Amino acid sequence: MYFLAPIIQPAPVAARDRIEAAPTLNVELLRRLAALVERHPERLDMRDWVRVRRAPLLHRALWRLGLVKAEPMGRITGCLAGLALSEDNPQRDFDDYGPENARALLGLDERTAKRLFHVEHWPWTYHVAYMRACCDGNDRARGQIAAALLRHLAKTGGLD
Repeated sequence: MYFLAPIIQPAPVAARDRIEAAPTLNVELLRRLAALVERHPERLDMRDWVRVRRAPLLHRALWRLGLVKAEPMGRITGCLAGLALSEDNPQRDFDDYGPENARALLGLDERTAKRLFHVEHWPWTYHVAYMRACCDGNDRARGQIAAALLRHLAKTGGLD
């Protein structure tokens, strides 16, 4: 006589233990972000998530009176994550968003996002060059280095 073991049901997998499919890299946004930090390196500040500076009071007043056609936009500065969100939608309310949203928007996995969003985790050559440019106060070089890193990521799909 054969012993029939009861069928054992596998335990449900916790959400944190699930293996998610690799996100699709948003190459177009990475290239736009690279162009932005190269054109306007003063907007890149890897020490801060995002800062929105309001448009000058005079411009806002003239716009309300209809004397200026362009709506007053604040100037947004921040790290690569914050700039990615602003490049996607400049009218975004940043209080409701964070680096996780930028990671999803760029199509990065967690490891790559951590390496991209924190200068201390950048590949060594980019890290050293960026820090040297910061010490020298060379905004243009900072923008070029960050843009080169973004283009490398867009081309190779990784930062290794």
